[in-house]
Amino acid sequence: MDENGFPGKLIRLIKMQPLRDGNNCLILLQFAITNQRNDFFGRYLGSRSLTLRQAGFQSDGRVFVNENLTPAARRIKAKAIDLKKEGKLSNVYSRSGVVHVKTAESDETFPIKAEQELLEFRR
Repeated sequence: MDENGFPGKLIRLIKMQPLRDGNNCLILLQFAITNQRNDFFGRYLGSRSLTLRQAGFQSDGRVFVNENLTPAARRIKAKAIDLKKEGKLSNVYSRSGVVHVKTAESDETFPIKAEQELLEFRR
């Protein structure tokens, strides 16, 4: 791990695909160890200042990190984010492919595995 907390040799590049505007690129990485991924993601969320140079590229462009979700989990997360915008939820995040939500009334987080489970938060 380097001084910025980037795990270097513990990841591998899976895919590098240019985006439409020609300046940005989608990079998909896979971590060898789940705990390393979680530590890295936690550091990223804490600082929000990861650059491409820290990831081994010759650029100081900013890196935005997201978890790679299944199509079903992406739909769940999108609907949960809509509920958050409506004020029905206070927090939405994913961990290990599962979307979690939190209400303002409770300190408890709830894992959401099906879109129907979000209906109880619409009230």
